Amino acid sequence: MKKMRIKSKLIFLLTSVVLLSSCATRSGLRAIDLSHVYQKNGLMVRPKIRIFHENNYESTIHFAFSSDEMLYIRRSGDQPFGAHVDVSVFVYETFEKSTLIDTAHVTIVDSQEVLSHKMITGSLPVTIPGVMQNEFYVLLIRFHDRNRKLYFDEIRLLQRSDPLNRQNFLVLDENENVVFSDHIELNKRYRIKSNQDLERLHVRYYDREFDLALPPFVKGEPKSFNFRADSTFAVSNDGWFEVDKPGFYHFQTDPTTNEGFTLFHYYSNYPLVTKKVHLIGPMRYLTSNLEYEGMDLKSDDIAKIAIDQFWIRHAGTEERARDQVEEFYERVEAANIFFSSFKQGWRTDRGVLYIVYGPPSQIYRTQDTETWVYGEEASSLNYTFVFDRMINPFTDNDFQLRRKAEYRYGWGIAIEAWRHGRIYDIEDIKRAQDERDQQLRQTAPPYLWY
Repeated sequence: MKKMRIKSKLIFLLTSVVLLSSCATRSGLRAIDLSHVYQKNGLMVRPKIRIFHENNYESTIHFAFSSDEMLYIRRSGDQPFGAHVDVSVFVYETFEKSTLIDTAHVTIVDSQEVLSHKMITGSLPVTIPGVMQNEFYVLLIRFHDRNRKLYFDEIRLLQRSDPLNRQNFLVLDENENVVFSDHIELNKRYRIKSNQDLERLHVRYYDREFDLALPPFVKGEPKSFNFRADSTFAVSNDGWFEVDKPGFYHFQTDPTTNEGFTLFHYYSNYPLVTKKVHLIGPMRYLTSNLEYEGMDLKSDDIAKIAIDQFWIRHAGTEERARDQVEEFYERVEAANIFFSSFKQGWRTDRGVLYIVYGPPSQIYRTQDTETWVYGEEASSLNYTFVFDRMINPFTDNDFQLRRKAEYRYGWGIAIEAWRHGRIYDIEDIKRAQDERDQQLRQTAPPYLWY
């Protein structure tokens, strides 16, 4: 058992539990369905996680979640509301091997007389034995809300391959709280530290534009990135800094390599869609070239009118258009939360599928891939998408879709649904799969036993 560091005035009790799912086609950690991680709604704890290597062997798993996500129950009229959440970390050698290397556990017990919002923050330490030399280890991080009887599982890689990568840096805000988001605000003070014994950190600044993700059936040529920075500067290790313009800032202990830790600023209030100008870009996924050119105007007000007209014209009524707009931009915001990397989440391969199709029904991970399944994986109308983890010094959240020509049919159905006033989601996919499978069964030759 490990002694835990915590920053919230709560009661912590040590506990121990481990559970691995399995299925016929996948085993070990690869069999755990992580679809809940990308659900934009739901009654469960939705933690933020940050990993920091204290040294060559010890790492700290920082976590935070809102008290609004916990279920508080009053056992009797004269008692306060109480909530219990178990937090457990299990370290495995690989996705395939079930041997535990280390564990850390804590139970959070919180009580309130009057329910109010607050952030629950804490950390759990894990240790990798010195005799082990793996480049990667696998973390299963589990949050169990006892009152709701619900689990939230997250799987992360513990990256020990390079002492210069992002897990060797930690960012704090002015109140000494861990910063869990890679998106930071302008003209706000932050403190960044590396676990290296250095006085200064080198910073590369980039102001770059990146292309939108293509439809899943279109194969594009990957573009190389010019690592020559637009500008450079230095900050003190474990010192304060602030940024004053949009772009991304790459902090390094060794400027002769590309490895480091990157923070971004896209616009104020990101990941939310709060301004008219932010409405335009995602419309490219649903519009023709001519329609989009009519929206991508210099005047935000004129563009907003063109967007409103598009939705009303295709939905038929203002009420249906309003429902579509609300769902569409909720998905855009969720994509920004889940899939942001060196570009905004809605512009990524996972982001475009999430916006058009909605959240997948099943998600599985390996060290190098993330697989999304919509509906039935064994259906003749296949909606299974595999994303490859890309080696990217700016982020560990960059995944590229394995594109296939066969995705064209399903994509066309989804776009037409949106353009005919319907919100397209997993239920539409299941109906399409049932219809296709039934047609195949009816036309299949009879089975003869002799």
